Amino acid sequence: GNTVTLNANGGVSYSWSNGVVNNVPFVPTNTSIYSVIGTAANGCTGSSQVSVTVNPLPNIIAGNTQTICSGTPITLSATGGTAYNWNNGVNNGVAFTPTGTNTYTVTGTGSNGCTNTASVLVVVNSAPNVNAGQNQSICAGFPVTLSASGANTYSWNNGVLNNSAFYPTTTNTYTVTGTSVNGCTATSQVTVTVNPSPTVNGGSNKVVCAGTAIILNATGANTYTWSNGVMNNVPFVPINSGTYTVTGTSSNGCIGTSSVFVTVNPLPIINAGPDISVCNGSAVQLNASGGVSYLWSNGLNNGSSFVPSSTAVYSVTGTDHNGCIATDDIQVVVNPIPTVFAGADQNICDGNSVTLNAQGANTYSWSSGLINGVSFNLPVGQYAYTVTGTSAAGCSATDEITITVIPKPIVNFDSDINTGCSPLQVTFTNTSPESQSCQWNMHDGTSLISGNTVSHKFMNFGDYTVSLTILGSNGCSNTLSLDNYIHVLETPKASFFSNSAVITESNGKINFFNTSTGADKYLWSFGDESVGSIEFSPSHSYVYQSYGQYLVTLIAYNDNGCVDSISKWIRAQEEEIFYIPNAFTPNGNGLNDVFKPIFTSGYDEHNFYFAVYNRWGELIFETKDPELGWNGTSMKSGDLVGEGIYTYTVIFKSSINSERKQIMGHVNLMK
Repeated sequence: GNTVTLNANGGVSYSWSNGVVNNVPFVPTNTSIYSVIGTAANGCTGSSQVSVTVNPLPNIIAGNTQTICSGTPITLSATGGTAYNWNNGVNNGVAFTPTGTNTYTVTGTGSNGCTNTASVLVVVNSAPNVNAGQNQSICAGFPVTLSASGANTYSWNNGVLNNSAFYPTTTNTYTVTGTSVNGCTATSQVTVTVNPSPTVNGGSNKVVCAGTAIILNATGANTYTWSNGVMNNVPFVPINSGTYTVTGTSSNGCIGTSSVFVTVNPLPIINAGPDISVCNGSAVQLNASGGVSYLWSNGLNNGSSFVPSSTAVYSVTGTDHNGCIATDDIQVVVNPIPTVFAGADQNICDGNSVTLNAQGANTYSWSSGLINGVSFNLPVGQYAYTVTGTSAAGCSATDEITITVIPKPIVNFDSDINTGCSPLQVTFTNTSPESQSCQWNMHDGTSLISGNTVSHKFMNFGDYTVSLTILGSNGCSNTLSLDNYIHVLETPKASFFSNSAVITESNGKINFFNTSTGADKYLWSFGDESVGSIEFSPSHSYVYQSYGQYLVTLIAYNDNGCVDSISKWIRAQEEEIFYIPNAFTPNGNGLNDVFKPIFTSGYDEHNFYFAVYNRWGELIFETKDPELGWNGTSMKSGDLVGEGIYTYTVIFKSSINSERKQIMGHVNLMK
C-alpha cells in the first residue's frame, strides 16, 4: 500500500518495464524486479535492474461493538500486532469511562514494521432524566397524584403508583426510579406537605325587608369568598331569601366552609290609586291599599275628601305586618273650566245658510240638535241658541247666541225681444220694486253690472238663460233666473268658391261650388245683368269683354227667415300666348339661325330675362331684350359652341295679373 519511486541515471532518457515512469511514484502490489533501458545523447543504450520487495500488512482486530450506559467504565483490547496505539487517549487493555457514543480507532504494528488500523463502535446510552415533579402542598383529606417523567417505566417507594391518586396523612418525601427503553435508570424525589384545614364561622341567620342592606362577616380563616357575589364584611342588598355559603382560606391555602340563611321579606305593594283628573272646585278622596297603615304627604288622611286648588303629586308610605314599608304616588290634575264663546250675534239674509262655530273648548253641544261647524238654514225670524262646550279634560261651560233672518228683495225683469236671428241684440229692463244695484248674467260667458237697463248682443244661436241679481236696501240680495229666456235662431253662413276667378276670350264658363251652412234656399246673382239662379251649385257662361269684372253674390236663407250673403269678383283678362322652339341650326343659311322665345301677348316686355347654359351649368348667353335671341356662340369666347343639348331659363312678368313666372327647358343645337 506504500508508494515507491524508481529513478535511473546515466542516460538522457529511460524506459522502464511494467509501465513504470522514471522518477514518478507508484504503488506496487507485490514483490517484483523492474528493468530499465537508458539511452545516451549519442543514441547508444544501456540497461539495469532493481528489486522491490512488498511486505504484507498485519491483521489488526479492535473487537466487537459495545453498548453501555452513561457513566459505566469499559476496556478496549486490540489483537493481531506487536504494538497498539488507540486514538482519543485510550490505552490498550486499560479501563476508561466514555462520555458519549464514539468510534475508537487503533493502529497496530506487525513484526515486519508494517502498520494497519481497525475500529470499534462504543454506544453510550444516556441515563433517563427522571423528574419526580414539583414539591406539593395539600390540605388534609385531599388526594395527591405523583407523576414522574423522563423515563419509560417508574417505581415509587412507599407503595405509590405513578400517576395514581392517593391520600397522604402526613408530610413525606417520595423517591421514584425511572428506567428508559435502553435499560438505563435514574432516580428523583418530591416532597408532599400536608396542611390542616381552617374552621370557618359564617355567623347567625338574618331576616330583612326587601331592599335593605345587610353585612355577612365570616371568621376563622385568612380570606373569605361568599356565594352570589357577596363580599365579606361589605354591605349588600339581598334580592331573594336563600342560603349564602362562605369558603374561608387559611394562609397555607387550605379551605373551610360555613352557611347563613337570609330571609328576605317582600315589601308591601302599596297602591295610591290611579291618577285623578278633576275640574276646578271638585272634591277628591285618596284611598291607598296594600298595607296596614298609611302616611300621606301634605298632611292628608287616608280616605278623607279634600278640594285641591291646583295640579299636584301626592305620596303615600304604607307599612305591612312585617314592618316593611313601600311608597306610591298619585297625580291629581286640576283642570280649568273652559271659557266658551258661542260667537257674536248674527243678521243673515233669507235663504243664506248659517254656521255656528263656538270657541274655547274641545267639543260642543248646541241646543235644538245643531252641530258645531255644520251649516243650516232658517226661515225669516229671530232665534236664540245655547252651546255647552267641554274641554279635553271633560270640564264644561255654556254661552248663547242670537240669529236674525232678514227677508230677501223681490226680483223681476223683462226684455224688448226674446227671439231672433243671430247675432241678436236684446235690451233688458229691471222691474223689481226696489234695488240698490243690478248684476246681469247672460250665461254666454258675459256678466254685466249696470243700472236698471242693459243691452247685450248674443252672437251664437241657441237658448240662453238670463239671471238678474239685485241688492236690496236691507243689504240682502236675491237672484231671478229665467231658463231658456232668449231664443237665438241660427243664421246661415253663405260661402262658395269657383273653379276660376278669371274669364278669357277662349273660355268664359265658370263653375260655382256652394259651401254654405245652415241654409235651406239660395239665390245667385252673376253680376252681368243675366237672370240669377236658385240652384245649389250653378254654372254660368260670361260674354268676354276685355278687362271687364263681375260681382257674383250668393244669398243663403233658412226656414226661420234668417239670411246671409257673400260676394266675389270674376275678372276678364287677356291670355298669355308664347312659343319656345326645341331646336335650331346656327349654320348661317338664314333659316332657323337664332333661338329665342316668341311672345304674342300676355307679358310685360320691360320685365323680361332670357339665359342659356351648357351641360355643366355654365352661363353662355343672357339678355333682357325679348327681341334678341341666341345665335349659338359663347358670350365669353365669341366662338360657336358644339352640337348638343343646352338648358334655357325664361323669366317674365304677366301683364294680366303682374305675376312673375319662370319657364325652364332644353334646346337641341344642330349644325
